[in-house]
Amino acid sequence: MMAINITFVLAMIMAVAGVVSGYKTGLVKNITAMIFIIATFLMLGLGLYIHHNYEVGNVIRVILAVVCLVILGGAFGLARVALKALKAASNLPVLHLFDHLLGALAGLIIAVVVTELIYVAGFYNHLGSYSAKLMEDIGENVILFSLYKYNIFLK
Repeated sequence: MMAINITFVLAMIMAVAGVVSGYKTGLVKNITAMIFIIATFLMLGLGLYIHHNYEVGNVIRVILAVVCLVILGGAFGLARVALKALKAASNLPVLHLFDHLLGALAGLIIAVVVTELIYVAGFYNHLGSYSAKLMEDIGENVILFSLYKYNIFLK
């Protein structure tokens, strides 16, 4: 049941690329990038929420959303300061190696999460004709099937 198919090869390439990229950038830079992406989407969502409630005329929701936006901006600023301190500490010789090794682990985790999100798209048939091929390939390979079976997004 360990068939080597195109989906397995692509998943392994993505895993190796994640490990290499994570090792090169380090854990602190990966965490900084993830926090920045999350904060950007939250701020974008709040901005759209503010705009919608302003158009509807709901002033109380606009004020509350602006307060949330200010709090989110402050929290992001504090996180940046803490991460700059961690980045400075990660440049120490002993911690530098751990930063890169943990960065490789983070890269692998990101690759697995991306693979699981692709499984979700295939499960709900959002990949068109490739969805059936993806499900067939998953059934043929024990590693892909394990990732599919324990997919946190399909629970």
